Amino acid sequence: MLFSSDDEVEEKDQDMTLKRKRFYGSASYFNQSSQQAQDRRAKLNAIQKDRKGKMVETFAQLDLPSDREAWKIIDSLSNRFETLSKEAIMKEVKRFPLWWWELQNGFNLLFYGFGSKKQLLELLAEAIKHFEQLSKMQPSCVLVVNAYSPTFNMKTMLSHVLVEYLGMPEDQLRKLASSLDGMSKLVVDVCADIAAVKSGAQKVCSFDISTTAPAWEKDLYIFMHNIDGALARTAAVQNNLSTVASSRRIHFIASVDHIHAPMLWDQRQSERFNWLWQKVNTYEHYTRETRTFPVLQGKFTFEFAARFLKLLRQDEIRRLPSALHFCFLH
Repeated sequence: MLFSSDDEVEEKDQDMTLKRKRFYGSASYFNQSSQQAQDRRAKLNAIQKDRKGKMVETFAQLDLPSDREAWKIIDSLSNRFETLSKEAIMKEVKRFPLWWWELQNGFNLLFYGFGSKKQLLELLAEAIKHFEQLSKMQPSCVLVVNAYSPTFNMKTMLSHVLVEYLGMPEDQLRKLASSLDGMSKLVVDVCADIAAVKSGAQKVCSFDISTTAPAWEKDLYIFMHNIDGALARTAAVQNNLSTVASSRRIHFIASVDHIHAPMLWDQRQSERFNWLWQKVNTYEHYTRETRTFPVLQGKFTFEFAARFLKLLRQDEIRRLPSALHFCFLH
């Protein structure tokens, strides 16, 4: 049996003591580092809280006008682009005959460019009536849809088309289709059925619709202002709109303002819409389109301002009033 000498035992004790010192020393180091990190995090939170408090206090000191006062200020301002806008619109009016010809040949029109296009589209609607009179055609039906409005509802729009234009009783509509996909498909099917009866391909219409419905004699023109509106840019809405637009009896005239509007549609939807893109720079104010904008309704909040300023460049921020300049650069 082997026995360790006293020197070996003492050496082992020293090694164990050294290991304990190293272990507890490293543990204290990590504890110290963790405490320092917590202190830095607490200081950072205090600084952020202080900055936010200063921002909120600065916004509270701003003398913001009410909704009514804001509109009075806007109405009192002179429109520096008024002459330019009138000239631009008169220039585009000369293209009305071309647009009418394109609509008659199965294309739909999509307008883009700088400035509001609402007035131009309203003039185009009046011009279409004039062209129909000259051509001795039945006056068409016109449906105006303000897709920029917060009250826009796709189901309501399809109900108008089915009931008012196609002459389908509401009780039958509720039985045949309740979803958006079903309603949009029903619009196309009824239009195709009416066209088949008129051409003699079939004797009786498959659907129980009124014989005095406008669809028997007239086309439908849907003027859709801002088809890229907040409530209209969903995939479901655009898919159903493209389905309706595929009908030969229904013509779409729409406008877009969002820079990423072309990304709304995939290849299949684009083929259904059959757009002809029309560039028009009207230089018109977006007065009617922005009446529901939060800032103009007196709903200006710190969170809204923060989201807005993320879109600005540094040189644009420097042009803001000094009070706002302090908030957004600190």
